[in-house]
Amino acid sequence: ILIGLVGSEMCIRDRDTTGMVLITNDGTLSHRILSPKKHIPKYYIVKLAESFQEDYVRQFAEGVIIDGGEKCLPSKVKRFPDCEKTAFIELHEGKYHQIKRMFSAVENSVEKLCRIQMGGLPMPEKLAIGEYMEIMHKDVENLLKSQCFEEVFRNITENFSSYWINMQ
Repeated sequence: ILIGLVGSEMCIRDRDTTGMVLITNDGTLSHRILSPKKHIPKYYIVKLAESFQEDYVRQFAEGVIIDGGEKCLPSKVKRFPDCEKTAFIELHEGKYHQIKRMFSAVENSVEKLCRIQMGGLPMPEKLAIGEYMEIMHKDVENLLKSQCFEEVFRNITENFSSYWINMQ
C-alpha cells in the first residue's frame, strides 16, 4: 500500500487541488476507506474565494444540497483562527468535486483544496508533491480509525503553517 502526495501539476483536471492520496490494489481495504457507510473521515484545508460564514457550520451539518438536487451527508466545517478565507472540513463520502460543489451551493468558491488526513492517518509533512511512500500495517490501522473532529482541527491548526506552506 502506497501513500502519495498529489500536486497540482499532476492533477490536470484539478489544478487547485493537492494532498494525500492512497494507492492500493486491495479492493476490500479501498472499500472500507471510501464507503460512506464505514464512516472513515477525510480531512481537508480549503482556501475560499470569499470569507467563511458561520452559517456554513449549520448548513454543512444538515447536509448541503448541491447542484442537481443531490444532498450530501452531514459534514463538519470550521474556519481557521485568524484566517477568514480558510476552512477545515471533514467528509465521510467523496462525491465528484464534492467540496467545490458544497461551497458553490452556499455561494462561495474554492481557490485551493488540500486533503491532509484520512481516518487517523495524517499526511506526512516530509512528503513532497509527487512523492510517495509505503505505509506499514500500523499505518493502515490508523487509517481505519476515526478521530474527533475537534482534536484533528486542534492538531492541524497547531501545525497549520507547515502544512499549508508544504502544499504550495
